Amino acid sequence: IEVIANAYHKQYHIDTLIVRFSYVYGYSANPAKTAFFEFINKALKGENIEMNNSGLPRRDNIYVDDAVEGLLHLCSYGLSGETYNISSNGDLGNYAAMDEIAEFIALGVNTVNGTDIKVMYKTEDCVRKEGLRLDNTKAKSTGWMIKNSLENGIMHTLLKYMKQ
Repeated sequence: IEVIANAYHKQYHIDTLIVRFSYVYGYSANPAKTAFFEFINKALKGENIEMNNSGLPRRDNIYVDDAVEGLLHLCSYGLSGETYNISSNGDLGNYAAMDEIAEFIALGVNTVNGTDIKVMYKTEDCVRKEGLRLDNTKAKSTGWMIKNSLENGIMHTLLKYMKQ
């Protein structure tokens, strides 16, 4: 799609804007069957979160509100024909692995509900692997920036699910 958008921009002078998102997390009315939502469901039921291993690779996460705000901002202030990464670039603690995210989910539910949910690991001898960070410098140069830390974004997500 990027190639087609670029071709139309060059050949027909059509305004285009390409954005690439990092891993977007947050509330969903129709949650996918992913580890993130599985962990939330378990924690909200009062169950411990079980991880197959620790030391999972980190990834660039961004809260859904920041992602949407970034897209709308770039539609207004981005340059036609350019490509932007809408990502955290690791800012505000958003560069984390699933086991670290599970710990935030457990902490958030425990804080709100007064429970003692734990993240249980089958193995703990794994070495942390570095993962991909999307450089958001170009998007930031337009005046956009993320506002939510990973902990804050997860807490907002949990509170929305608890209201249901």
